[in-house]
Amino acid sequence: MVKEDTMTIPCHESLIQGPIVQSLTKLLDAKFFSSSSTAPSVVRFLDIGCGPGECCRMLKSYYGERIAIVGIDPSDSLDTVLAQQPTDIQFFKETIDTYSEKTPAESFDVVFFSKSLHHCDELQNSIDKARKLFHPSGLFIFEELWFPAYDNDIVSLGWLYDRLDLLACAGAFDLKTAKEAILPAVLDKSIRVQDRFEVVIKDCHQHSSEDCRKAIFKNFGQNNIRIIENVPLGRYWLRDLGLKNELGNLMTEFIEQERRAIDKGIIKGLVQKQYLCNDVLVCYPGSVFEGTVMLTLSEPLHVSRLKVVFKGAERVNAAAMGWEKTSNDGRLFAVRTTLLGSRASEQNNSHEKIPAGVHMYNFAVEMPLVNYPPSLDEYLVGCTFSLFACLDLDARHTFKTDTIPVSFRPTLCVAKPSVMSWTTYDAPLHATALLQIGLPCLDFNLFDTQKIPFLFKIVHDSDSVSPFNLSTLYVRISLKRTLTIYYNTYRRSETIEICHMEHLLADLDDTSECAAELSLKKAQLLPTVDYSTQFHVNYSLSCSLRTRHGLWNLTTKKKIFELPIEFGTLSPGTLAIDGLHVYTDVQDPTDMQFKPRFLQASQNTMEYLPAYEELTRPPSYCQLPSPPSSFV
Repeated sequence: MVKEDTMTIPCHESLIQGPIVQSLTKLLDAKFFSSSSTAPSVVRFLDIGCGPGECCRMLKSYYGERIAIVGIDPSDSLDTVLAQQPTDIQFFKETIDTYSEKTPAESFDVVFFSKSLHHCDELQNSIDKARKLFHPSGLFIFEELWFPAYDNDIVSLGWLYDRLDLLACAGAFDLKTAKEAILPAVLDKSIRVQDRFEVVIKDCHQHSSEDCRKAIFKNFGQNNIRIIENVPLGRYWLRDLGLKNELGNLMTEFIEQERRAIDKGIIKGLVQKQYLCNDVLVCYPGSVFEGTVMLTLSEPLHVSRLKVVFKGAERVNAAAMGWEKTSNDGRLFAVRTTLLGSRASEQNNSHEKIPAGVHMYNFAVEMPLVNYPPSLDEYLVGCTFSLFACLDLDARHTFKTDTIPVSFRPTLCVAKPSVMSWTTYDAPLHATALLQIGLPCLDFNLFDTQKIPFLFKIVHDSDSVSPFNLSTLYVRISLKRTLTIYYNTYRRSETIEICHMEHLLADLDDTSECAAELSLKKAQLLPTVDYSTQFHVNYSLSCSLRTRHGLWNLTTKKKIFELPIEFGTLSPGTLAIDGLHVYTDVQDPTDMQFKPRFLQASQNTMEYLPAYEELTRPPSYCQLPSPPSSFV
């Protein structure tokens, strides 16, 4: 058996995949591996259309045991990889349609279409199948080439094909390994470069770039998608034309020449778009995030100013509950910065003329060390944080962008569980029988906790002549959330069941315990909140006995006990940062120390991450205590 680290891949394949992997690692580091993230112990990654698997191998080499990768591809490009039987990456030669049928739902934290969506037979069906495998708290990424970037661009196409023709004359291509469908036209110097380019598009695209974009927007909603553009990508032509393995230095030189030509504005880069779906920006006390306002003009325009606004507010739907509305608008903060032109406070009527083209304006926001309520958007109550940009032409004409939601995550401590033993709770079943339930703790991390474990044991009275009949008795444990709304002198509470589990007590006896668990994987949880002025969030574990009897399987229910539990956002035993304030404790709401503030942003227009620490998140040293061998 040949191990993964000895697999043979064309030497220039890593040069092609390098920028893609670099972009992916930035996204994964921010989402799962930064010092402040709350990632699962192992990130599950699905690469749809993995080709020869080089991108998978590079990601595995970078993250090691912190990532579990599955690559699928129906093409013959995967044959060599499968023949070598890799051990640390799973590869399957099949489509997303067939793979999804045998794979459980929500099996992956990251789903990545690697320039493969345009090959799928049915766009919507393929997205639906992949989305079934996606865990909602993860990253769903589409990577697609945007061929309209080269439409009617004779200069850029001429630059590309001049170099391809030169390499072909030098014998740099192994025509036996080139794609047969594109080979004649691409290397035929007698036809126009537009026609040579069109052959490539028809060969590799079953669906157009625009069709893919529409399908993605239709499935996820345009407001839930962030688009990143990466260039250059002309190097793909060299691979598809069969650049010889021993000429990897030519690939390096070609990439450098293309990059220089793009930087100097000589040519345009073939744009590769990454669509990040369900990727909501998350911030927390003390964090910094950055963004870019892109202004595209088809003709010159005179503008007064361009500004970005960041708002946070609590809201209560008083009318829906029949309550009298008050003057309190629930505002937490509203800050803004001017990216172009004069500030509104300066009363300056001057205008700036912006030439036609694409213009980028960067901004950065630093959150204060303040615990606001967590983001919540329900019908009766909510706490929302949002960003938008405004372009003022004059005092009467203003253009406003769509609002971008920002998810705020407060810093809430979790008590460190005891490592000695679990806590036991007694529940009388009958005069001759007692149910003992063991729990590791009552405080949990909101993001690391996938399940709440339990232990059950039945204790019978030794003096009893006949044991209590357990054949129709079930114990039911449910997690409940109570949302209490406060508004002026009004108050309203609503309790819902988040999830539950049932266990037949007939499976227990006097000599052993039975382990069970309450799964939280599909639960949409908020942290426990008791400091908001307009809503509180509390949780409880409710234990009850259910008896089924009679021909009609009727059920009677008896509540045994209810325990309050808490969900925080930090790892168990971790202390909050010094200087952290609760927003209701701030004496002067106008003090800018306790509001978000805009910083001077970098002028680099390429996608990059905020300044996190270089170290990845350390392992969790404070785990739940192991189940006891028996109750004491």
